[in-house]
Formats: sequence, structure tokens, C-alpha cells
Amino acid sequence: MVDTYTPPEPFYFVSLPGQSNPPSSVTAAGLALSDVGSPSTLDASPVNAYYHNTSINQTFIKIFDTAPDLTIQVTYPG
Repeated sequence: MVDTYTPPEPFYFVSLPGQSNPPSSVTAAGLALSDVGSPSTLDASPVNAYYHNTSINQTFIKIFDTAPDLTIQVTYPG
């Protein structure tokens, strides 16, 4: 059976709660992602990127659904 489902958005968000410090690095498929600095900039980003919210201790990563398999690596200092 062939999967014919098309999601309404070409991307998804990953949320990592519980870290007070921003990540020292974030990669997806081995490529470094940029910290875009704000939720609105992350929402508008046309490429994979991330944003860390220190007030709620949470990192948000935007990933475009372009590969069948993807590894995300997040490194926090400490």
C-alpha cells in the first residue's frame, strides 16, 4: 500500500522542555541549525532552525519534512 497522506504543513516543530540554558549546538542531518532568536522568526523561517525560550526553559526546533529519516542532535552546555 502506498502512503498518499499529505500533511497540511511541510514542516513540524520539536519541543524540548526543561533546559534553562540555550543549546550550544543544534544539528539536523549533520547540518548546523541557526538560532533565530524569537518565536515569530522561527515560525516564519523558510529553513530548519531553532529558538530557545529561557523564560519557560524550552527549545523549539522547526524541521521541514523533506527526508524519510532525520537525526536531530541538541547539545546543552554543562
